[in-house]
Amino acid sequence: MNWRDALHKDIRFLSGSKRDRKPRRGSTRSRSWAPRYFRKGRYWKDLLTVTGILQGLVRANAPLVGGLQMAAHDAPRYPLWRVLTGLEQDLALGMPLSESAAGNRRFFPGFYSDLLKSGEASGTLLHSFDLLREILVEIINRRTRIAQYRAYIGMIWVFLLAVFAFLSVKVQPVFREVLKDFGEKIPPAMQFLVDLGDFLAYRWWALLLLFNAAIIAGCFLLKIRFLNNALGWLLLYTPGLGGLLRKSALAHVALVLEKLLAAGMPIDAALDAAAGLDVHPLFAAALQRVRKRVQGGATLKDSFSKERCFPRSFRGFVSVGESSNLLPNALAQAGDLYRRQVAKVTRILLDLLSPLGVIAAGAGALLLFASYLEFLAATCAALVDKL
Repeated sequence: MNWRDALHKDIRFLSGSKRDRKPRRGSTRSRSWAPRYFRKGRYWKDLLTVTGILQGLVRANAPLVGGLQMAAHDAPRYPLWRVLTGLEQDLALGMPLSESAAGNRRFFPGFYSDLLKSGEASGTLLHSFDLLREILVEIINRRTRIAQYRAYIGMIWVFLLAVFAFLSVKVQPVFREVLKDFGEKIPPAMQFLVDLGDFLAYRWWALLLLFNAAIIAGCFLLKIRFLNNALGWLLLYTPGLGGLLRKSALAHVALVLEKLLAAGMPIDAALDAAAGLDVHPLFAAALQRVRKRVQGGATLKDSFSKERCFPRSFRGFVSVGESSNLLPNALAQAGDLYRRQVAKVTRILLDLLSPLGVIAAGAGALLLFASYLEFLAATCAALVDKL
């Protein structure tokens, strides 16, 4: 045992981890060894690193167990070492890579294990890793752009709040005294800003507690399966966002079906496997109904035509692929089309994020200065009355 292994062993002992316990002989039960991440940016980068390591081992036709063990010794950080070591131990027990990933959803997303499973079944595991790497790069780039927009909009709002705080502390008290000397009432807009400033000055802790309580309650409620499913159904039928989620799910289903059918799997078995993917229950139930119709002797075109959750374009790809005996190629084209459409719409929404944030900040500044203009108008009216 080298110094790195001894250090990791001491860390696991101090943290109370049970990872050092040796598995029982013949046991293939998956145990959760996935680390917890508090920074999502670091998590996606580590997932991309693990994907690159596995992709390189598969491309070189190297043994995964030995390759992961060597990669774990060179891991720069403990969470990455933990993932690589967990994969190495699961594979050493004879567990498939997709099953090990599916048993550790805290690190591997649902689409990740689904694509690994389809790649193992079709013998195109390297292609699955290429696709996963492309998807992860898109996710990281999208998160980077969101972080940049968030920093830009955040700086604007911080400046606006700083101006509001200065006006609330230095200017508003003087304005109130002037109106009090003239015997005039404070205008409604100015009174609203005065009350808001007093609340933020003396009750800021209540707002902070309310914000933290809302975050904790939201995280707790999302863990309830019924509420999580209800939120999924609500988002699926939300205008604009629902279409994006539908196309994302259809791209996932089409790509997995393409791999399974290309490997020679029967259509009914491929549909049954696709119904078990990490997709919305609406599509899972529809795929099961399509499978039952196909087993009853119906064509794939007629079976999909009775399910309105699948758009006309998807049914068209299925019809053309079935009639030309090129169903895997047609599904691959459909999956690639939907995936590109989702990426395009996401880029457009991100490009709209920055202008909308600036417009909201401008509306807040307009409200702030309009209230002071109203005060100046009231002061001028009071002066005219006095004269």
